[in-house]
Amino acid sequence: MNQILQKYLIIFLFSISHANEKIDKIEDELREEQRLLRENQARLQLETYRRGFKVKRGYQVAASKSMQLEVKGYAKQYEMTDKVLEKMFMVLKDSKTALIESGYTPGDPFPTDKKIQEALAHVLENTAFFGDILLRLPDITHQIYSKSKENQLIMKWCISICNASEVYDKTGHQLLDLIAQELELIPKDENYINPYKESTMLEKEFAKQKAEGKGHTPQQKKKEKKKKKKRGPKLSDEL
Repeated sequence: MNQILQKYLIIFLFSISHANEKIDKIEDELREEQRLLRENQARLQLETYRRGFKVKRGYQVAASKSMQLEVKGYAKQYEMTDKVLEKMFMVLKDSKTALIESGYTPGDPFPTDKKIQEALAHVLENTAFFGDILLRLPDITHQIYSKSKENQLIMKWCISICNASEVYDKTGHQLLDLIAQELELIPKDENYINPYKESTMLEKEFAKQKAEGKGHTPQQKKKEKKKKKKRGPKLSDEL
């Protein structure tokens, strides 16, 4: 009788052990399915966001061109740029805090959590827009940007986030590279020139005049002015 009980007990214990193994295997399979599902959801959301990001970039580029070409006068351009950058860095500061608190680090997969996704989007979009403004209005932007060490650290962090993100395409990474060169975060390429810098435009104008035989350095102009005799005002000077 005892042998029969022992036999059933062994069978019972074996059945429980075998059942536990099956349960563990099922749980592992479910965890793997959930992981793949999360990856697919993240990939789908990434692709959806990429499309929207591309559309927004078109508006941002247009806005930076408008600030450069349609806002007339240095004072007005400075005032507008100052207001835009002030708002921009407030958003970037809050977004940086939100991402750090969430545990998000450069190179992490695109988040599926809406709040984290929103904070990351603010960083990706505003960093690119900052680059547009910096490259098109370099003298004004440098003047404003150089006043805040905090903003400089924020932008350096944002660039690292964008560089590690899967959102930026080849064009986006080229923009990040230009931003880093313009801010001197990395060494400038030998042929790097920002055509919108005042110094670059003056050099270009001087080279043009020189090619036409009219080029004079400021020192040469000063000497020639001293040599010239004073004359009465000309009509062209008065107009």
